[in-house]
Amino acid sequence: MTYLRHGIKILVALGLIAAGVLLLQKGEDVPLTVEENALVLPPMRTAQMKREFADLHFNAAAAAESGRSVPRVFVRSVPSDFNRSRFDADRKDLFINMLLPAVLRVNAEVEQERARLLSFEREYARTGKLPEAYVEEARRIARKYETENEDLPTLFARTKLRVDSVPPSLLLAISAEMTGWGTNAHARKYNALFMEKSWDGTGVPAEEEQKDGPRYKIKAFPTIYDAVKSFVFYLNTGSYFHPFRISRDVFRREGDQIRGYAAASQLMNFPYKPLEYPDILKHLMETNEMMPLDRAELDADFPVPPQKAP
Repeated sequence: MTYLRHGIKILVALGLIAAGVLLLQKGEDVPLTVEENALVLPPMRTAQMKREFADLHFNAAAAAESGRSVPRVFVRSVPSDFNRSRFDADRKDLFINMLLPAVLRVNAEVEQERARLLSFEREYARTGKLPEAYVEEARRIARKYETENEDLPTLFARTKLRVDSVPPSLLLAISAEMTGWGTNAHARKYNALFMEKSWDGTGVPAEEEQKDGPRYKIKAFPTIYDAVKSFVFYLNTGSYFHPFRISRDVFRREGDQIRGYAAASQLMNFPYKPLEYPDILKHLMETNEMMPLDRAELDADFPVPPQKAP
């Protein structure tokens, strides 16, 4: 009987997904869903997304600027028509609404990992030993962030440099610069919001011509959240970004958190970008008033969608 109920749930879910796809193809409104204490906007066109944000009174940038927490409203995918000129006036706000909650969610998850790792480090410093389960968990985190070491103190020192959050303003500025505020084809078709390159043959073809030698593709992601999670991991592990991680750690040791404007200064070695890339990102942050986003926190709850007439 349990298997039967489980099978029925799967069939219902598949039916809802299929119905949503059909509505999307017809240009009709697609229903919102509630998942894991969050309101989720499934794939939809830009006009509907804009209406949904208005109905929910959802403005992520305004919430951050006023010191209010950002409600748990997650957009699954960049709309396929997000590049239409009729959305030019609204695009920045829509872009921030799409990305900021996902960024805050990813950062919160990384912070949880960091808190766990630091608790192990404190326990080891206090007693000189750790329960085997804690040792294994610490090593699991270290393996994930590619810093495993037999010596626990060294493991803690190296790994906590990498297990840390990334300033939201920096992530949004990089994505805006990479994708034209989410308008390029890879962002709209594949949620490739940071245009991450893949060298192992996976991904989708890049548009630009490539020189002879190893060829890359662009990583594709099922959701915006997955794209953000992958890029945060890249910043936290890639060899190019060691200066950023060192600078972030200095701020930590001084009892503060690094902000996006300061972090951008450490990205002079960003792959395939000019030496003035930090200045490009800083200019984006300044002209679009992104700095307040670094103070944003994710709410514990989500807004209740209004009842719509049938």
